Amino acid sequence: MDETRPLADAERVVGGYGAHCGLGDPGLARWTCKPGLSCVTLDDPDFGTCLPEAARGAGDPCEVGRMRAHADARRDRIVDAQASPCDRGGVCQSNRVGFPAGMCSTACDRAGSNEQCGLIPALQGFNTCIGRRKPFEGCIVDNASPAAMRGCDHDNPCRDDYICARSSADRGACMPPYFLFQLRVDGHVL
Repeated sequence: MDETRPLADAERVVGGYGAHCGLGDPGLARWTCKPGLSCVTLDDPDFGTCLPEAARGAGDPCEVGRMRAHADARRDRIVDAQASPCDRGGVCQSNRVGFPAGMCSTACDRAGSNEQCGLIPALQGFNTCIGRRKPFEGCIVDNASPAAMRGCDHDNPCRDDYICARSSADRGACMPPYFLFQLRVDGHVL
């Protein structure tokens, strides 16, 4: 019986979208990307992320920089960020408003086959609404805009720092977990 187990960091979809890949360390030479994807440096000098070679579609990173840590973690910042254009008239949702490495989004009617329509909250309007103790559902409806994002399911996971959030369809949409954590960390009432 073969009892070998993959490394704890190995993905379910080895070499697929968002999977880790090696950036030169000989021990990671077998961590490669599937055809059509390339190993891109995002935030780690040893591990890259498998991302499309050419176009920047919905869900792809569009504002990559380096993390400058601070003793007070609330003051950590992304510095030297380099912006990349998004395809199909897309918009780069920035690090500044909670999208790690930025995230391309586009209009729902322009969504591609690996993309899913979901809601992106308008940070200030949503926070103000929740702060006034209005119902959560109403704050989302009143302060979010539909946008195409990376689609996800069991076989198509999101890239690091994103989670698969339920959307109105059978598939989920990749969103930064900040939108969930802020409800607790920032003291919002649920």
